[in-house]
Amino acid sequence: MMARSEIKMLIDQLTQLEYQLEEVNNCLTKLAKQLPDYEFLMSIPGIGENTVSELLTETTGSLRQYKSPRQLIKLAGLTLR
Repeated sequence: MMARSEIKMLIDQLTQLEYQLEEVNNCLTKLAKQLPDYEFLMSIPGIGENTVSELLTETTGSLRQYKSPRQLIKLAGLTLR
């Protein structure tokens, strides 16, 4: 009986966290739409709103501040050869 109530509590917490995550994503998308690079990035086939919002968040709002693609790769922590 105790396990059922604990499982229900955990499911309720998960549901609440999913709702909060959705709200944060909606806010990020709303803010990202105000940035000049948003429409350009959305024009790339296969890239959606969440990806564009997250990319703009990680790059502090503009890709124009990076002089080369290597700087973005370094920011991502990747080493491509």
